[in-house]
Amino acid sequence: MERYLLVARSITHAQQMMKVLDRAGIRTRVLRASAELTGRGCGYTLEVAERNYAAAIRRLQDAQVEPVKIVRR
Repeated sequence: MERYLLVARSITHAQQMMKVLDRAGIRTRVLRASAELTGRGCGYTLEVAERNYAAAIRRLQDAQVEPVKIVRR
């Protein structure tokens, strides 16, 4: 199963995104991200299943809480 990692700039940003998606019924998982993935120090990502990706991005855009970067895994 493909999944997407939505990179957050901080734990607070990750929590805000998770809250928006949780309210929309989209399950996510918060993971620690390596410096390689974030382009700076360690950070956080939200893992989203491919089947929920489009809806997740739409919800985050509507809430104006968009990820810094998106990585497909």
